[in-house]
Amino acid sequence: MALKVETIEGRLSIFSSLYTAYIEEFSTVERFFSYNPSDSSSYVNLQERLGKLNYKTKEELSRSLTSFNHQLNADERAITNAMALKDRDTLVVLTTDRPAFAGGPLSVLNKAITTIKLAEQLEKTLGTKVIPVFYTMSDDFNTTEVAKVMYVDSDGQLRNLVPEDIQVGAIPVGNIKIDTNLRERFKKLAEELADDGLDELRKPFRETFMESKTVGEWFNRLLSRLFSSKGLVMMDALDPSLYRSLSNFYQQSLTRREAINRELRTQESIMNKKGFIPSLKVANEHTHLFYRTSNTRSAILWQNGEYADRKGNRSSVTELVKKIAASPQDFSTDAVLRPVMQSQMLPVLAYVAGPTEINIMAQIKEVYNLFGLQMPVVVPRGNLTIIDETAFSIMNEFNLRPLDVFSDLNEELNNTLKTKDTLDLSSHFQQEQVKLEESLLALGNILTELQPELLDITTKTLEKMKKNLAALEKKAWQHHKRNNKEIAQKFKYLSNSLYPDGQPQDETLGIVPFIHNYGGDLIKELQDLPQTVYPQIVYLKE
Repeated sequence: MALKVETIEGRLSIFSSLYTAYIEEFSTVERFFSYNPSDSSSYVNLQERLGKLNYKTKEELSRSLTSFNHQLNADERAITNAMALKDRDTLVVLTTDRPAFAGGPLSVLNKAITTIKLAEQLEKTLGTKVIPVFYTMSDDFNTTEVAKVMYVDSDGQLRNLVPEDIQVGAIPVGNIKIDTNLRERFKKLAEELADDGLDELRKPFRETFMESKTVGEWFNRLLSRLFSSKGLVMMDALDPSLYRSLSNFYQQSLTRREAINRELRTQESIMNKKGFIPSLKVANEHTHLFYRTSNTRSAILWQNGEYADRKGNRSSVTELVKKIAASPQDFSTDAVLRPVMQSQMLPVLAYVAGPTEINIMAQIKEVYNLFGLQMPVVVPRGNLTIIDETAFSIMNEFNLRPLDVFSDLNEELNNTLKTKDTLDLSSHFQQEQVKLEESLLALGNILTELQPELLDITTKTLEKMKKNLAALEKKAWQHHKRNNKEIAQKFKYLSNSLYPDGQPQDETLGIVPFIHNYGGDLIKELQDLPQTVYPQIVYLKE
Protein backbone atom coordinates (compact mmCIF):
# COMPACT_ATOMS: atom_id res chain seq x y z
CA MET A 1 0.00 0.00 0.00
CA ALA A 2 1.30 3.45 -0.94
CA LEU A 3 0.65 6.44 1.31
CA LYS A 4 1.04 10.03 0.25
CA VAL A 5 1.02 12.63 3.05
CA GLU A 6 0.21 16.31 2.86
CA THR A 7 0.28 18.75 5.78
CA ILE A 8 -2.68 21.14 5.82
CA GLU A 9 -2.06 24.14 8.03
CA GLY A 10 -5.12 26.03 6.80
CA ARG A 11 -7.40 23.36 8.20
CA LEU A 12 -6.75 24.57 11.75
CA SER A 13 -9.64 27.01 11.30
CA ILE A 14 -12.07 24.18 12.07
CA PHE A 15 -10.74 23.93 15.64
CA SER A 16 -11.16 26.21 18.64
CA SER A 17 -9.16 29.43 18.72
CA LEU A 18 -7.20 28.23 21.78
CA TYR A 19 -6.17 24.96 20.12
CA THR A 20 -5.17 26.83 16.97
CA ALA A 21 -3.09 29.25 19.05
CA TYR A 22 -1.51 26.32 20.91
CA ILE A 23 -0.32 24.90 17.59
CA GLU A 24 0.58 28.06 15.72
CA GLU A 25 1.43 30.72 18.31
CA PHE A 26 2.15 29.13 21.68
CA SER A 27 3.33 32.40 23.22
CA THR A 28 -0.27 33.68 23.21
CA VAL A 29 -1.44 30.79 25.45
CA GLU A 30 1.71 29.89 27.40
CA ARG A 31 0.31 31.30 30.66
CA PHE A 32 -2.22 28.41 30.68
CA PHE A 33 0.42 25.67 30.42
CA SER A 34 3.59 24.71 32.27
CA TYR A 35 5.67 23.68 29.27
CA ASN A 36 5.98 24.33 25.55
CA PRO A 37 5.74 20.97 23.70
CA SER A 38 7.94 22.28 20.85
CA ASP A 39 10.81 23.18 23.20
CA SER A 40 13.11 20.21 23.90
CA SER A 41 14.18 21.77 27.21
CA SER A 42 10.61 21.32 28.49
CA TYR A 43 11.09 17.56 28.70
CA VAL A 44 14.56 17.86 30.27
CA ASN A 45 13.30 20.26 32.95
CA LEU A 46 10.29 18.14 33.84
CA GLN A 47 12.41 14.98 33.88
CA GLU A 48 14.61 16.61 36.51
CA ARG A 49 11.59 17.68 38.56
CA LEU A 50 9.93 14.26 38.40
CA GLY A 51 13.18 12.66 39.52
CA LYS A 52 12.87 14.51 42.84
CA LEU A 53 9.36 13.19 43.57
CA ASN A 54 8.81 10.03 45.55
CA TYR A 55 6.24 7.75 43.89
CA LYS A 56 5.80 5.40 46.82
CA THR A 57 3.36 3.07 45.06
CA LYS A 58 5.24 2.62 41.75
CA GLU A 59 6.19 -0.95 42.56
CA GLU A 60 2.62 -1.92 43.48
CA LEU A 61 1.26 -0.11 40.42
CA SER A 62 3.83 -1.87 38.24
CA ARG A 63 2.63 -5.25 39.53
CA SER A 64 -1.01 -4.28 38.87
CA LEU A 65 -0.33 -3.15 35.30
CA THR A 66 1.82 -6.18 34.59
CA SER A 67 -0.98 -8.48 35.76
CA PHE A 68 -3.65 -6.54 33.85
CA ASN A 69 -1.71 -6.62 30.57
CA HIS A 70 -0.98 -10.32 31.04
CA GLN A 71 -4.76 -10.85 31.22
CA LEU A 72 -5.08 -9.05 27.88
CA ASN A 73 -2.52 -11.45 26.34
CA ALA A 74 -0.29 -8.46 25.62
CA ASP A 75 2.98 -8.78 23.74
CA GLU A 76 6.10 -9.29 25.84
CA ARG A 77 7.31 -5.77 25.00
CA ALA A 78 4.29 -4.23 26.78
CA ILE A 79 4.76 -6.59 29.74
CA THR A 80 8.41 -5.56 30.00
CA ASN A 81 7.38 -1.91 29.97
CA ALA A 82 4.80 -2.46 32.71
CA MET A 83 7.44 -4.18 34.84
CA ALA A 84 9.89 -1.32 34.18
CA LEU A 85 7.51 1.16 35.78
CA LYS A 86 8.80 0.15 39.23
CA ASP A 87 12.25 1.52 38.39
CA ARG A 88 12.95 4.94 39.86
CA ASP A 89 13.99 6.67 36.60
CA THR A 90 11.16 5.32 34.40
CA LEU A 91 8.88 8.00 32.95
CA VAL A 92 5.50 7.82 31.24
CA VAL A 93 3.87 9.28 28.14
CA LEU A 94 0.15 9.05 28.84
CA THR A 95 -3.02 9.33 26.80
CA THR A 96 -6.64 8.83 27.79
CA ASP A 97 -9.95 7.97 26.14
CA ARG A 98 -13.23 6.27 26.90
CA PRO A 99 -13.81 2.76 25.54
CA ALA A 100 -16.13 2.31 22.57
CA PHE A 101 -17.46 -0.45 20.37
CA ALA A 102 -14.98 -1.82 17.81
CA GLY A 103 -12.13 0.38 19.03
CA GLY A 104 -14.03 3.64 18.66
CA PRO A 105 -13.22 6.48 16.25
CA LEU A 106 -9.97 7.05 14.36
CA SER A 107 -8.84 9.56 17.00
CA VAL A 108 -8.14 6.58 19.31
CA LEU A 109 -5.74 5.23 16.69
CA ASN A 110 -4.11 8.65 16.38
CA LYS A 111 -3.68 8.94 20.16
CA ALA A 112 -2.11 5.50 20.48
CA ILE A 113 0.31 6.09 17.60
CA THR A 114 1.35 9.55 18.86
CA THR A 115 1.88 8.20 22.41
CA ILE A 116 4.04 5.30 21.22
CA LYS A 117 6.18 7.39 18.89
CA LEU A 118 6.67 10.19 21.42
CA ALA A 119 7.77 7.69 24.09
CA GLU A 120 10.30 6.17 21.67
CA GLN A 121 11.63 9.61 20.75
CA LEU A 122 11.94 10.83 24.36
CA GLU A 123 13.63 7.61 25.48
CA LYS A 124 16.37 8.24 22.92
CA THR A 125 16.82 11.94 23.66
CA LEU A 126 16.60 11.73 27.47
CA GLY A 127 18.57 8.51 27.92
CA THR A 128 16.03 6.96 30.31
CA LYS A 129 13.18 4.47 30.08
CA VAL A 130 9.97 6.11 28.81
CA ILE A 131 6.89 3.92 28.45
CA PRO A 132 3.65 4.65 26.55
CA VAL A 133 0.47 4.15 28.61
CA PHE A 134 -3.14 4.24 27.42
CA TYR A 135 -5.58 4.98 30.26
CA THR A 136 -9.08 3.67 29.41
CA MET A 137 -11.90 5.65 31.06
CA SER A 138 -14.15 2.63 31.59
CA ASP A 139 -15.77 4.44 34.53
CA ASP A 140 -17.25 7.10 32.22
CA PHE A 141 -21.04 7.19 31.89
CA ASN A 142 -21.30 8.80 28.44
CA THR A 143 -22.90 5.77 26.81
CA THR A 144 -24.16 7.85 23.85
CA GLU A 145 -20.63 8.38 22.56
CA VAL A 146 -19.66 4.75 23.19
CA ALA A 147 -22.49 3.49 21.01
CA LYS A 148 -21.75 5.87 18.13
CA VAL A 149 -19.10 4.57 15.75
CA MET A 150 -19.83 5.76 12.22
CA TYR A 151 -18.85 4.59 8.76
CA VAL A 152 -19.78 5.60 5.20
CA ASP A 153 -21.71 3.01 3.17
CA SER A 154 -21.46 2.44 -0.58
CA ASP A 155 -24.17 5.05 -1.18
CA GLY A 156 -22.18 7.70 0.65
CA GLN A 157 -24.52 7.70 3.67
CA LEU A 158 -23.32 7.85 7.28
CA ARG A 159 -24.26 4.74 9.21
CA ASN A 160 -23.61 3.62 12.76
CA LEU A 161 -21.57 0.47 13.29
CA VAL A 162 -23.48 -0.13 16.53
CA PRO A 163 -26.98 -1.57 15.95
CA GLU A 164 -29.75 0.84 16.96
CA ASP A 165 -31.59 -1.75 19.05
CA ILE A 166 -28.61 -2.33 21.36
CA GLN A 167 -29.53 -1.04 24.82
CA VAL A 168 -26.48 0.10 26.75
CA GLY A 169 -28.26 1.53 29.79
CA ALA A 170 -27.04 4.03 32.40
CA ILE A 171 -23.96 2.13 33.58
CA PRO A 172 -20.20 2.66 33.34
CA VAL A 173 -19.31 2.28 29.68
CA GLY A 174 -16.69 -0.31 30.46
CA ASN A 175 -19.31 -2.55 32.08
CA ILE A 176 -21.63 -2.74 29.06
CA LYS A 177 -21.99 -6.48 28.60
CA ILE A 178 -21.29 -8.32 25.36
CA ASP A 179 -24.12 -10.83 25.54
CA THR A 180 -25.50 -13.37 23.08
CA ASN A 181 -27.78 -10.78 21.49
CA LEU A 182 -24.88 -8.40 20.88
CA ARG A 183 -22.74 -11.17 19.42
CA GLU A 184 -25.51 -12.10 17.00
CA ARG A 185 -26.09 -8.47 16.00
CA PHE A 186 -22.40 -7.92 15.26
CA LYS A 187 -22.29 -11.14 13.27
CA LYS A 188 -25.11 -9.76 11.15
CA LEU A 189 -23.32 -6.43 10.96
CA ALA A 190 -20.26 -8.18 9.48
CA GLU A 191 -22.51 -9.50 6.71
CA GLU A 192 -23.97 -6.03 6.12
CA LEU A 193 -20.48 -4.56 5.91
CA ALA A 194 -19.51 -7.21 3.39
CA ASP A 195 -22.55 -6.20 1.30
CA ASP A 196 -21.19 -2.64 1.31
CA GLY A 197 -17.97 -3.86 -0.23
CA LEU A 198 -16.19 -4.35 3.10
CA ASP A 199 -14.51 -7.62 4.07
CA GLU A 200 -15.49 -9.87 6.93
CA LEU A 201 -14.30 -8.63 10.32
CA ARG A 202 -10.53 -8.87 10.34
CA LYS A 203 -8.84 -11.18 12.79
CA PRO A 204 -7.91 -8.73 15.61
CA PHE A 205 -11.44 -7.33 15.81
CA ARG A 206 -13.19 -10.68 15.53
CA GLU A 207 -11.01 -12.53 18.02
CA THR A 208 -10.89 -9.82 20.68
CA PHE A 209 -14.66 -9.45 20.40
CA MET A 210 -15.20 -13.18 20.95
CA GLU A 211 -12.77 -13.21 23.91
CA SER A 212 -14.42 -10.30 25.74
CA LYS A 213 -17.33 -10.09 28.17
CA THR A 214 -17.68 -6.29 28.27
CA VAL A 215 -17.09 -3.33 25.96
CA GLY A 216 -14.26 -2.13 28.21
CA GLU A 217 -12.53 -5.49 27.97
CA TRP A 218 -13.01 -5.57 24.18
CA PHE A 219 -11.52 -2.08 23.81
CA ASN A 220 -8.50 -2.92 25.99
CA ARG A 221 -7.91 -6.27 24.29
CA LEU A 222 -8.18 -4.74 20.83
CA LEU A 223 -5.74 -1.88 21.48
CA SER A 224 -3.38 -4.30 23.19
CA ARG A 225 -3.58 -6.64 20.19
CA LEU A 226 -2.86 -3.77 17.80
CA PHE A 227 -0.16 -1.93 19.75
CA SER A 228 1.35 -4.00 22.58
CA SER A 229 4.11 -5.18 20.24
CA LYS A 230 5.11 -1.50 20.13
CA GLY A 231 5.22 -1.45 23.93
CA LEU A 232 1.84 0.21 24.65
CA VAL A 233 0.70 -0.54 28.22
CA MET A 234 -3.05 -0.57 28.86
CA MET A 235 -4.47 0.81 32.12
CA ASP A 236 -8.18 0.75 33.03
CA ALA A 237 -10.10 3.05 35.36
CA LEU A 238 -12.25 0.18 36.65
CA ASP A 239 -9.25 -1.87 37.78
CA PRO A 240 -9.73 -1.77 41.59
CA SER A 241 -6.05 -2.42 42.30
CA LEU A 242 -5.20 1.06 40.98
CA TYR A 243 -7.06 2.86 43.74
CA ARG A 244 -5.33 1.59 46.87
CA SER A 245 -2.94 4.51 46.70
CA LEU A 246 -5.56 7.20 46.06
CA SER A 247 -7.24 7.51 49.46
CA ASN A 248 -5.07 10.49 50.47
CA PHE A 249 -5.52 12.17 47.08
CA TYR A 250 -9.31 12.00 47.36
CA GLN A 251 -9.24 13.37 50.91
CA GLN A 252 -6.97 16.20 49.82
CA SER A 253 -9.38 16.96 46.98
CA LEU A 254 -12.17 17.49 49.50
CA THR A 255 -10.13 19.85 51.70
CA ARG A 256 -8.91 21.82 48.66
CA ARG A 257 -12.35 22.13 47.02
CA GLU A 258 -12.61 25.91 47.48
CA ALA A 259 -9.07 26.53 46.25
CA ILE A 260 -9.61 24.26 43.22
CA ASN A 261 -12.80 26.04 42.23
CA ARG A 262 -11.25 29.45 42.82
CA GLU A 263 -8.37 28.63 40.45
CA LEU A 264 -10.78 27.29 37.83
CA ARG A 265 -12.88 30.46 37.96
CA THR A 266 -9.75 32.62 37.71
CA GLN A 267 -8.57 30.76 34.61
CA GLU A 268 -12.07 30.92 33.13
CA SER A 269 -12.09 34.71 33.57
CA ILE A 270 -8.65 35.11 31.99
CA MET A 271 -9.61 32.92 29.03
CA ASN A 272 -12.76 34.95 28.43
CA LYS A 273 -10.78 38.21 28.48
CA LYS A 274 -8.37 36.80 25.91
CA GLY A 275 -11.22 35.73 23.63
CA PHE A 276 -10.97 32.00 24.30
CA ILE A 277 -14.01 29.90 25.14
CA PRO A 278 -13.55 27.86 28.36
CA SER A 279 -14.63 24.22 28.21
CA LEU A 280 -15.38 23.94 31.93
CA LYS A 281 -18.19 25.75 33.72
CA VAL A 282 -17.55 25.29 37.42
CA ALA A 283 -20.23 25.03 40.10
CA ASN A 284 -18.81 26.12 43.45
CA GLU A 285 -20.52 23.22 45.24
CA HIS A 286 -18.78 20.56 43.14
CA THR A 287 -15.93 18.57 44.72
CA HIS A 288 -14.95 17.05 41.33
CA LEU A 289 -15.38 13.60 42.86
CA PHE A 290 -18.00 10.94 42.20
CA TYR A 291 -19.25 8.11 44.37
CA ARG A 292 -19.88 5.05 42.25
CA THR A 293 -21.42 1.63 42.53
CA SER A 294 -21.41 -1.06 39.85
CA ASN A 295 -24.21 0.67 37.95
CA THR A 296 -24.48 4.25 39.19
CA ARG A 297 -22.34 7.33 39.65
CA SER A 298 -23.28 10.34 41.80
CA ALA A 299 -21.47 13.68 41.93
CA ILE A 300 -20.39 14.60 45.46
CA LEU A 301 -21.44 18.17 46.30
CA TRP A 302 -20.75 20.49 49.24
CA GLN A 303 -24.08 21.80 50.56
CA ASN A 304 -24.83 23.52 53.86
CA GLY A 305 -21.77 22.24 55.69
CA GLU A 306 -21.94 18.61 54.58
CA TYR A 307 -21.54 16.45 51.51
CA ALA A 308 -24.50 15.37 49.42
CA ASP A 309 -25.36 13.90 46.05
CA ARG A 310 -28.13 15.01 43.69
CA LYS A 311 -30.43 12.31 45.06
CA GLY A 312 -30.39 13.83 48.54
CA ASN A 313 -28.05 11.33 50.22
CA ARG A 314 -25.95 13.23 52.77
CA SER A 315 -22.70 12.55 54.67
CA SER A 316 -20.75 14.47 57.25
CA VAL A 317 -17.11 15.26 56.59
CA THR A 318 -16.04 12.50 58.98
CA GLU A 319 -18.36 9.91 57.38
CA LEU A 320 -17.16 10.64 53.84
CA VAL A 321 -13.48 10.54 54.83
CA LYS A 322 -14.06 7.13 56.44
CA LYS A 323 -15.77 5.84 53.27
CA ILE A 324 -12.83 7.01 51.15
CA ALA A 325 -10.28 5.43 53.49
CA ALA A 326 -12.17 2.12 53.54
CA SER A 327 -13.07 1.89 49.82
CA PRO A 328 -11.15 4.29 47.56
CA GLN A 329 -12.14 2.14 44.56
CA ASP A 330 -15.74 3.35 45.02
CA PHE A 331 -14.73 6.91 44.10
CA SER A 332 -13.65 8.54 40.85
CA THR A 333 -12.74 11.95 39.47
CA ASP A 334 -14.18 14.28 36.83
CA ALA A 335 -12.35 15.94 33.92
CA VAL A 336 -10.74 18.48 36.29
CA LEU A 337 -9.06 16.04 38.69
CA ARG A 338 -8.55 13.01 36.43
CA PRO A 339 -5.31 14.21 34.80
CA VAL A 340 -4.05 15.46 38.18
CA MET A 341 -4.85 12.07 39.71
CA GLN A 342 -2.96 10.35 36.89
CA SER A 343 0.11 12.48 37.60
CA GLN A 344 -0.25 11.58 41.28
CA MET A 345 -0.10 7.89 40.37
CA LEU A 346 2.44 7.99 37.53
CA PRO A 347 5.54 10.03 36.61
CA VAL A 348 3.79 11.57 33.60
CA LEU A 349 6.31 13.41 31.45
CA ALA A 350 3.95 14.09 28.54
CA TYR A 351 0.19 13.95 28.09
CA VAL A 352 -1.07 13.30 24.55
CA ALA A 353 -4.34 15.16 24.09
CA GLY A 354 -6.95 16.02 21.48
CA PRO A 355 -8.32 19.53 20.81
CA THR A 356 -11.08 19.34 23.46
CA GLU A 357 -8.71 18.00 26.10
CA ILE A 358 -6.19 20.77 25.44
CA ASN A 359 -8.97 23.30 26.03
CA ILE A 360 -9.68 21.61 29.39
CA MET A 361 -6.00 21.41 30.34
CA ALA A 362 -5.75 25.18 29.81
CA GLN A 363 -8.00 25.66 32.85
CA ILE A 364 -6.32 23.29 35.32
CA LYS A 365 -2.63 24.28 35.38
CA GLU A 366 -2.95 25.79 38.87
CA VAL A 367 -4.90 22.76 40.13
CA TYR A 368 -1.76 20.65 39.62
CA ASN A 369 0.17 23.15 41.72
CA LEU A 370 -2.31 22.76 44.61
CA PHE A 371 -1.24 19.11 44.86
CA GLY A 372 2.48 19.84 44.65
CA LEU A 373 2.59 18.67 41.04
CA GLN A 374 3.30 20.27 37.69
CA MET A 375 1.21 19.88 34.57
CA PRO A 376 3.05 17.53 32.18
CA VAL A 377 4.04 18.62 28.71
CA VAL A 378 0.76 18.61 26.77
CA VAL A 379 1.35 17.22 23.27
CA PRO A 380 -1.34 17.40 20.56
CA ARG A 381 -2.25 13.98 19.24
CA GLY A 382 -1.76 13.25 15.56
CA ASN A 383 -4.60 14.53 13.41
CA LEU A 384 -4.94 12.45 10.28
CA THR A 385 -7.66 12.64 7.66
CA ILE A 386 -7.63 9.56 5.47
CA ILE A 387 -8.61 9.99 1.82
CA ASP A 388 -9.44 6.62 0.30
CA GLU A 389 -9.25 5.79 -3.39
CA THR A 390 -12.92 6.57 -4.01
CA ALA A 391 -12.69 10.01 -2.41
CA PHE A 392 -9.40 10.73 -4.20
CA SER A 393 -10.97 9.80 -7.54
CA ILE A 394 -13.94 12.12 -6.92
CA MET A 395 -11.66 14.99 -5.93
CA ASN A 396 -9.68 14.56 -9.13
CA GLU A 397 -12.83 14.36 -11.24
CA PHE A 398 -14.06 17.73 -9.97
CA ASN A 399 -10.63 19.33 -9.47
CA LEU A 400 -11.10 19.71 -5.69
CA ARG A 401 -8.34 20.40 -3.18
CA PRO A 402 -8.54 19.06 0.42
CA LEU A 403 -9.27 22.55 1.75
CA ASP A 404 -12.30 22.74 -0.55
CA VAL A 405 -13.74 19.73 1.25
CA PHE A 406 -13.04 21.20 4.68
CA SER A 407 -14.67 24.54 3.87
CA ASP A 408 -18.03 24.73 2.11
CA LEU A 409 -18.57 21.67 -0.05
CA ASN A 410 -22.13 22.76 -0.84
CA GLU A 411 -20.72 25.81 -2.60
CA GLU A 412 -18.41 23.59 -4.63
CA LEU A 413 -21.35 21.32 -5.50
CA ASN A 414 -23.45 24.27 -6.63
CA ASN A 415 -20.59 25.56 -8.77
CA THR A 416 -20.26 22.13 -10.36
CA LEU A 417 -23.99 21.86 -10.97
CA LYS A 418 -24.00 25.26 -12.64
CA THR A 419 -21.68 23.86 -15.29
CA LYS A 420 -24.32 21.17 -15.95
CA ASP A 421 -27.15 23.72 -16.13
CA THR A 422 -28.24 23.68 -19.79
CA LEU A 423 -31.32 25.79 -18.94
CA ASP A 424 -29.18 28.60 -17.47
CA LEU A 425 -31.37 28.78 -14.36
CA SER A 426 -29.39 31.49 -12.60
CA SER A 427 -29.60 33.83 -15.58
CA HIS A 428 -33.35 33.30 -16.01
CA PHE A 429 -34.12 33.94 -12.35
CA GLN A 430 -31.85 36.99 -12.32
CA GLN A 431 -33.64 38.41 -15.35
CA GLU A 432 -37.05 37.74 -13.81
CA GLN A 433 -36.03 39.50 -10.61
CA VAL A 434 -34.92 42.57 -12.58
CA LYS A 435 -38.23 42.59 -14.49
CA LEU A 436 -40.15 42.18 -11.25
CA GLU A 437 -38.35 45.09 -9.61
CA GLU A 438 -38.82 47.36 -12.65
CA SER A 439 -42.53 46.60 -13.04
CA LEU A 440 -43.38 46.90 -9.31
CA LEU A 441 -41.42 50.13 -8.90
CA ALA A 442 -43.14 51.59 -11.99
CA LEU A 443 -46.50 50.54 -10.57
CA GLY A 444 -45.58 52.09 -7.22
CA ASN A 445 -44.84 55.43 -8.87
CA ILE A 446 -48.26 55.42 -10.54
CA LEU A 447 -50.03 54.48 -7.31
CA THR A 448 -48.43 57.35 -5.40
CA GLU A 449 -50.60 59.67 -7.44
CA LEU A 450 -53.63 58.01 -5.81
CA GLN A 451 -52.14 57.77 -2.32
CA PRO A 452 -48.47 58.30 -1.31
CA GLU A 453 -48.67 55.51 1.30
CA LEU A 454 -49.25 52.99 -1.50
CA LEU A 455 -45.57 53.25 -2.50
CA ASP A 456 -44.55 51.77 0.86
CA ILE A 457 -47.09 48.95 0.44
CA THR A 458 -45.79 48.31 -3.09
CA THR A 459 -42.20 48.10 -1.79
CA LYS A 460 -43.20 45.55 0.88
CA THR A 461 -45.12 43.56 -1.75
CA LEU A 462 -42.00 43.53 -3.93
CA GLU A 463 -39.92 42.12 -1.06
CA LYS A 464 -42.43 39.32 -0.49
CA MET A 465 -42.47 38.50 -4.20
CA LYS A 466 -38.66 38.44 -4.30
CA LYS A 467 -38.65 35.97 -1.36
CA ASN A 468 -41.16 33.79 -3.21
CA LEU A 469 -39.02 33.95 -6.34
CA ALA A 470 -35.93 32.97 -4.31
CA ALA A 471 -37.85 30.03 -2.83
CA LEU A 472 -38.85 28.97 -6.33
CA GLU A 473 -35.23 29.20 -7.49
CA LYS A 474 -34.15 27.05 -4.54
CA LYS A 475 -36.76 24.45 -5.50
CA ALA A 476 -35.58 24.54 -9.12
CA TRP A 477 -32.00 23.87 -8.01
CA GLN A 478 -33.16 21.00 -5.81
CA HIS A 479 -34.78 19.39 -8.84
CA HIS A 480 -31.61 20.09 -10.82
CA LYS A 481 -29.63 18.25 -8.14
CA ARG A 482 -32.02 15.30 -8.32
CA ASN A 483 -31.60 15.23 -12.10
CA ASN A 484 -27.84 15.11 -11.46
CA LYS A 485 -28.10 12.58 -8.65
CA GLU A 486 -24.80 10.88 -9.43
CA ILE A 487 -22.85 14.14 -8.99
CA ALA A 488 -24.69 15.01 -5.78
CA GLN A 489 -24.07 11.49 -4.45
CA LYS A 490 -20.34 11.77 -5.14
CA PHE A 491 -20.17 15.05 -3.24
CA LYS A 492 -22.16 13.44 -0.41
CA TYR A 493 -19.62 10.65 -0.26
CA LEU A 494 -16.82 13.21 -0.04
CA SER A 495 -18.52 15.21 2.67
CA ASN A 496 -19.38 12.18 4.82
CA SER A 497 -15.98 10.57 4.29
CA LEU A 498 -13.76 13.57 5.05
CA TYR A 499 -15.83 15.98 7.11
CA PRO A 500 -18.82 13.98 8.45
CA ASP A 501 -21.57 16.06 10.09
CA GLY A 502 -19.21 19.04 9.93
CA GLN A 503 -16.77 17.34 12.32
CA PRO A 504 -13.17 16.16 11.87
CA GLN A 505 -13.11 12.71 10.31
CA ASP A 506 -11.10 11.11 13.10
CA GLU A 507 -13.60 12.17 15.76
CA THR A 508 -16.56 10.62 13.92
CA LEU A 509 -15.62 7.67 11.71
CA GLY A 510 -14.66 4.33 13.23
CA ILE A 511 -11.40 2.43 12.91
CA VAL A 512 -13.07 -0.76 11.69
CA PRO A 513 -14.05 0.13 8.09
CA PHE A 514 -10.54 1.31 7.23
CA ILE A 515 -9.02 -1.90 8.60
CA HIS A 516 -11.64 -3.92 6.69
CA ASN A 517 -10.73 -2.25 3.43
CA TYR A 518 -6.96 -1.99 3.82
CA GLY A 519 -6.05 -4.61 6.42
CA GLY A 520 -3.67 -4.47 9.37
CA ASP A 521 -0.87 -3.05 7.20
CA LEU A 522 -2.66 0.30 7.35
CA ILE A 523 -1.82 0.69 11.04
CA LYS A 524 1.83 -0.12 10.40
CA GLU A 525 1.93 2.41 7.55
CA LEU A 526 0.34 5.10 9.71
CA GLN A 527 2.82 4.41 12.51
CA ASP A 528 5.68 5.02 10.09
CA LEU A 529 4.44 8.48 9.06
CA PRO A 530 6.41 11.51 10.29
CA GLN A 531 4.83 13.15 13.32
CA THR A 532 3.70 16.77 13.22
CA VAL A 533 1.44 18.94 15.35
CA TYR A 534 -0.35 20.08 12.18
CA PRO A 535 -3.28 18.14 10.69
CA GLN A 536 -2.25 15.81 7.89
CA ILE A 537 -4.02 14.44 4.83
CA VAL A 538 -3.19 10.81 4.08
CA TYR A 539 -3.97 9.49 0.60
CA LEU A 540 -4.45 5.72 0.44
CA LYS A 541 -3.66 3.77 -2.69
CA GLU A 542 -3.44 0.01 -3.09
